[in-house]
Amino acid sequence: STLESNYKVDPSQAINHSPAMGFETGVGLGYKLNKKFTVTGGFQFNISQYKINAFLYKDEPTSVTLDEGNFASTVNTVSSLRSIPGSQPLTIKNRYYQLSMPVGLDWQILNGERFSWGLAGSVQPTYTFDKQPLIITSNYKNYADGSPYVRNWNVNTNLETYVGYSTGSY
Repeated sequence: STLESNYKVDPSQAINHSPAMGFETGVGLGYKLNKKFTVTGGFQFNISQYKINAFLYKDEPTSVTLDEGNFASTVNTVSSLRSIPGSQPLTIKNRYYQLSMPVGLDWQILNGERFSWGLAGSVQPTYTFDKQPLIITSNYKNYADGSPYVRNWNVNTNLETYVGYSTGSY
């Protein structure tokens, strides 16, 4: 049973999030195996974030339900951040810093005089650090620290296609 489970809050009214500027930089290298295939690799650094409009309030007990399909568990915690109007409004950034090492393959399907077309994909082992995630509680009333529930290591993948056009030396 969750704490204050009879307290009802409309999620569309309580959850007030907005985008925040992110940042991505990296370096990549390629080694041509032949005319058609290139092995690629690199390093990448990302900052992902969004803003949460919340309210500062006194510490109060709350709970988070972790639903894993056939299994759910409830974690009781304390929060001083409300999603509903309290004493002092504030804006918090939910932020993640990530380092990744993409390794992939680029296939040049068509390489004509003016047009080129290719397909590429990669696997990106990613380490997430200095994360500051807040998660909404089960009753949508508070935000709680979500750090223990975000893995440090993840694997991302990507698949892309691209088209190129050349005019003389450009």
